[in-house]
Amino acid sequence: MNKKPILLEEDFNKDKARELMLSFRVECIPVVDGNKRIISVIQWPDLFDKRLERQKLIDNPVIIMAGGEGTRLSPFTRVLPKPLMPIGEKPIIELIIDRFAEFGCAQFYISCNYKANLLKAYFSELGVWL
Repeated sequence: MNKKPILLEEDFNKDKARELMLSFRVECIPVVDGNKRIISVIQWPDLFDKRLERQKLIDNPVIIMAGGEGTRLSPFTRVLPKPLMPIGEKPIIELIIDRFAEFGCAQFYISCNYKANLLKAYFSELGVWL
């Protein structure tokens, strides 16, 4: 839990939003109402002309620890392991890999235990060798 999240009130000032994005190097900030409920999200392209520039590309291997049972997400994790839970169109693990790939990472190691056979099946279906 983050006791001091980065957020904007619904009557936010665009200059303040830009300042927050630059100082915290974030690409989106939730906009909340008076009860701190999210009513929208302000994104980088809403305030700037281009995406946040990357410092430099790195070519390091990445280890993703995906072996837990995901008990806090039960009963969903009784069917799928947490790394395969979808967020939008893709599972969490694929979003993580895509994000690292943006920085030049191309070699991934996945440490898994719980429902490892489903992770292997998912990646073999994509044609990725495990």
